[in-house]
Amino acid sequence: MSLRDRPTRVFEAAVDALVYVLAVVVAVRVAVDGGSRWPLGVALAVAVAGIHLAGCVPTRRHGRAAAGWFAGLVTVWIALVVVDVAGVYLGFALFFVALDRFAARAAVAVVAGLTAVVVVAELVHQPSLGAAAVVGPVIGAVVAVVMGLGYRSLERENEARRALIDELHRTQDELAVAEHGRGVLEERERLAREIHDTVAQGLASIVILLGATDQELRQGDHASALSHIAQARDTARHDLDEARRFVRELAPVALDGASLPEALEQLCAQTTRLGGPVVAFAVSGPPHALAPAHELALLRVAQSALANTVAHADAGQGRVTLTYLADGVALDIHDDGRGFDPTAPHPAPSATTAATQAAGGTTAEPAAHGGFGLVAMRQRVDALGGTFTVESAPGEGTVIAVNLPAELPAGPAGAAGPPAVAGPPAPMSPRSLDARPTDATKDAATDATSDPTTADPAGRSVAGTRP
Repeated sequence: MSLRDRPTRVFEAAVDALVYVLAVVVAVRVAVDGGSRWPLGVALAVAVAGIHLAGCVPTRRHGRAAAGWFAGLVTVWIALVVVDVAGVYLGFALFFVALDRFAARAAVAVVAGLTAVVVVAELVHQPSLGAAAVVGPVIGAVVAVVMGLGYRSLERENEARRALIDELHRTQDELAVAEHGRGVLEERERLAREIHDTVAQGLASIVILLGATDQELRQGDHASALSHIAQARDTARHDLDEARRFVRELAPVALDGASLPEALEQLCAQTTRLGGPVVAFAVSGPPHALAPAHELALLRVAQSALANTVAHADAGQGRVTLTYLADGVALDIHDDGRGFDPTAPHPAPSATTAATQAAGGTTAEPAAHGGFGLVAMRQRVDALGGTFTVESAPGEGTVIAVNLPAELPAGPAGAAGPPAVAGPPAPMSPRSLDARPTDATKDAATDATSDPTTADPAGRSVAGTRP
């Protein structure tokens, strides 16, 4: 039973019961009093109950049918009052019938008319009652009006509550849809960051390795070419493991059985070993436990920053510093590469570059625009309530600084749980015979890792704290 139906049905059931009970009382009273017309009086009392019973369901509410039915009911009741004054008792029940069937003003007018009939009937049949014949019916009418209007007020209140609850349900449904949509967008962004930091970086590394191999084969250096092919094969195998772990939503490979400092140190050594700049690693402050989401974000930022350093910075040295603070943790990545202007606008890729990338290929056009790297790094840090800054200038190297609070932020970002897997960066741009990767291979890596719709500082390094 709805909020609207409950008080209404209770009121209507009470009115129906009152009519039938009073009809029985009047019939018994008329029969007991006797008189020459008592059979007619009993018949009229029964007729009142029968008319009410026959018409109460189809004429339950307002309308012409209800008015016609009620007029017939009142006509029979007036005939009963004329036959025997005991019929006035049914007038009290008819007060409530009118209040149930008609609008408030019409109902009050009808009750006033019924009250007048009762008063006249009592004065005609029992002149000795005097003022009591007036006061009694009037008090009964007032009580009936107050009760009837009270139920109407309760009905309106419950109708308003029902409408409010319906509106709340609609709002909750809309919020659920909006939250679902936001969750889908956040998941897409997370997946884009994970793919960029794992598979895309690994593929870029393979592009660089194969580019160096091609150059070496042209020069007849088969030993170096075979070495780079082996490295490309190892990188592909590593990326396959990463992809499988990514699908299974497991922890990053670099953090399997290793602490964050160990994973970062391994990352720096791997970058140096496979042809990148010489990257030193240092830890400052007493180490303490970090949330898994913090460790993953710091590892991913370091990975993406060093990958950009290798691909764009032409740096000779780099440094990664992990600092444990009392209220959080900081990660600084610095390189001495060519640097860039962080405030400069980043032009979109040319039509040739965009078309080639859309087709799944690469292009040797120099990357004049950034990839997904800086945007992804900043999103990771922002999601954990941290700060992300980039300091760089042409010819002065680059510094990236990340600060994360000790606690995860409240709300969707903090409650979402750690992102899905992804491992350490795949090996990047090897050097062969002490020579850095050629510009062509660097440009190919840039195209392989860039997102033409996302503006990062392109062709430039990204990394952490100026030592």
